[in-house]
Amino acid sequence: MKISKYSYFFEIEDEYVCYSYLSNNYVTFPIEVKERVDKIIKCPDDILINADADIYKKLVEKKILISDNYDEYNYLMHMSRQLIYKKDFLALTILPTMSCNCRCPYC
Repeated sequence: MKISKYSYFFEIEDEYVCYSYLSNNYVTFPIEVKERVDKIIKCPDDILINADADIYKKLVEKKILISDNYDEYNYLMHMSRQLIYKKDFLALTILPTMSCNCRCPYC
């Protein structure tokens, strides 16, 4: 297991927040366990107690920790392409202006 390149960690008040761009989701921990979370992130294979196993499970679930052979970049590119070529959404942009040079009769 390794940490995702697309993970972001920060503290808010009394919580340690881990956000994953891969899953577009986050997980929070009490600030008291920040050192244990950081230790698990640095050495995910060295789980010592059940509390660490719970932290590990949450990090894997939210795609903050991923398998060593997981290709994050291709996954994000695939997701991006899916959003771009989505067929169930129509977006129109209408920009009316008085300074257009086309002189269309319907304007």
